[in-house]
Amino acid sequence: MESSPQLLWERCLGIIRNNVTEQQYKTWFTPIQYESYTGGTLMVKVPSLFVYEYLEEHYVGLLRKVLYKVFGDGTKLQYNVVADKTNNATNRRTPSGATT
Repeated sequence: MESSPQLLWERCLGIIRNNVTEQQYKTWFTPIQYESYTGGTLMVKVPSLFVYEYLEEHYVGLLRKVLYKVFGDGTKLQYNVVADKTNNATNRRTPSGATT
């Protein structure tokens, strides 16, 4: 039985949770929201540019390994960064390291 992309993302979060401290998980990974999975690209939403940059700087390797393990090799990760919290407007970001 094939799992939905959202369930696969939840499986990724479970693996990540086992590889970081509880504080790191709560701070950096709990705010990530699944948005969609299309054509090998996983789209997630993060609450700020700071969170996006921190994830890219400190966790891009872990994210890539877990995505490849759960979704398959070559899975790309894109972020929608909340730019306007009042209107929930986002800016799309494609990380440099998560697509190679």
